[in-house]
Amino acid sequence: FKKSILKKGNVESWGNSKLQREHERYGLPWDKVDDDDEYNGFWIQDENDLLEAMQEDFRKMGYSEEAIMGIKQIYDYTKESMGVLQYYSRQMAEGRNVEGIMKLYVNSIEAFIKESPKFAKETYRGMTLSDEDLAKIKVGSSFSMGNSSSWSDSAGSAGVFAVLNVGSHTQNKVIFESASQPRGCSIAHISQKGDEGEVLVSYTAQYKVAKIREEKGFTFITLKPTN
Repeated sequence: FKKSILKKGNVESWGNSKLQREHERYGLPWDKVDDDDEYNGFWIQDENDLLEAMQEDFRKMGYSEEAIMGIKQIYDYTKESMGVLQYYSRQMAEGRNVEGIMKLYVNSIEAFIKESPKFAKETYRGMTLSDEDLAKIKVGSSFSMGNSSSWSDSAGSAGVFAVLNVGSHTQNKVIFESASQPRGCSIAHISQKGDEGEVLVSYTAQYKVAKIREEKGFTFITLKPTN
């Protein structure tokens, strides 16, 4: 997927953005551009230029306008937090009524996932679980994340997230692993944190627990997609 037309678009369209030209002109690291008031004016405008160029590239590839809208939502949440997406996608997964702009928000991201090439390589998701929640996960049982979920193509990145989220009630560092994501797609080429190798998976994804093992202080749970 990373070798597709997106790479070409990255060079021809996004590379022509004023953001990249200014960045190269001043030789500024990204955090310098983001924090320094002297450059904030062109940062805001050029971030919009970059987003519009991305959306145009996907439009040329035949993505629907709903999915194009999802690109902006993904681009924005990777800068802040996916908490809002997780909350409202969980509501929809549980069959609760979600209306208005939040329904459009979740549906546009779902449309982008549906229209994108599915991720066919190993993925990992790091998190922490309480003893009670971990005990509920059994080999052979059905399993769902219950909301839109962020995975990585790197076990190391997943491990970092697990370690960072250890709390007084969630001491178990867990890494979920899946050989593929039939209902997920790479968003590394859209994310503002592309080095995380993020794979975004639909809230509709279902799995079966294939294996549970302990290794180096982590509980690894191997999942097999079922839909």
